[in-house]
Amino acid sequence: MLTSREIAGLTLHGGQMRSLSQRNSSDHQDLSVDGRGGAFSDRFDYLGAEYRFNAERSQVGLWQARLQDIYRQDYYSLSHKQSFGGWRLGASVGLFDTRDEGAAKLGDLENRALTGFFSATRGGHSLGAGYQRMYGDDGMLYIAGTSTPLVNDIQVRNFTSAGERSWQLRYDYDFVALGIPGLTAMARYASGAHARTKAMDDGRAWERDVDVAYVIQSGPLKNLGLRWRNAMLRSNHAADVDENRLILSYSLPLL
Repeated sequence: MLTSREIAGLTLHGGQMRSLSQRNSSDHQDLSVDGRGGAFSDRFDYLGAEYRFNAERSQVGLWQARLQDIYRQDYYSLSHKQSFGGWRLGASVGLFDTRDEGAAKLGDLENRALTGFFSATRGGHSLGAGYQRMYGDDGMLYIAGTSTPLVNDIQVRNFTSAGERSWQLRYDYDFVALGIPGLTAMARYASGAHARTKAMDDGRAWERDVDVAYVIQSGPLKNLGLRWRNAMLRSNHAADVDENRLILSYSLPLL
């Protein structure tokens, strides 16, 4: 992976991946598409450019990736941050355009994924709303064992089936506003519909997530963090899930 910031405001990215080691495996494997068996590739290339302007409040991005002989993917993004009165407003939108490539080991592929998130922050409070929609004959295409930057790719589900439309509401609170630095909380609800699967043409699902975290601010245990994540998923085309995660972390500054 290479990154260049030689030109003011412009960041260039480039890289190549030849294999992947899953979390439950000690060896490296060829690359495949999530949910699509039978086709493998030993080369994933990507290039990207991001340009910041408007006093660095705005950014545009253009990325291109290729999973050799399977798919080619273009990604276009735009984001903006703006202060308004006592509020901090944010907006980001993106579009993925994916199609088959080279030998087309998975046959004809077509997906366009639209994603957008809008937020408003004041004091310790942050409110957000997101929208995501899949266009084309296929769902979102991405490498198995990875995740996507889509706004509704959350704890359990990513709402990326063919034709699926989903929205999200989110609330965050930073307790530093109450004099408790290091303590944060988040709650969100996402709902999807119109998913096309082998069994139906209107698959529906909803997910509710809660996240509470605390990082010790001083003393011998400074930077030790504890996070609890809870998720509930209900769907008519996927298994219901009730999940709890407890995460212990520690940050050690090296410089």
